[in-house]
Amino acid sequence: MKELTMHLKNIPPGYYAGMSEVIYCISPEKVYMVRQQSLGEMPMIKYLFRLPTIRKVYEGLITEELYEGILRDIPFATGDVKCQKIFEYLYGKDTVRVITEDEDIVAIGPEENKEWQYEFQKYHV
Repeated sequence: MKELTMHLKNIPPGYYAGMSEVIYCISPEKVYMVRQQSLGEMPMIKYLFRLPTIRKVYEGLITEELYEGILRDIPFATGDVKCQKIFEYLYGKDTVRVITEDEDIVAIGPEENKEWQYEFQKYHV
């Protein structure tokens, strides 16, 4: 499925799920360690390894103890750490994700689904 990216000036209302992530690069473009926290009244925290491939992104949960141990033992440089927030929206059977990092806000969704594109056009930069 081809995806379309749209740069936005602010976050559209109506998302059904939100989360913040702190991502540590263990091996560039191969392995990342992630602390993911849901946004809302009852936040839930997950720790995981993320392995992106050409076809899919694989994620596996890890323990908090492993996460904290790696943070203690590996001196991560500022450039190796990324913080972002992710907001998810449902349009029909498709999920559209809005990702914010620093001042950049980007929406990513399926190219063939025009409904979300029309709706998000009013937030387009």
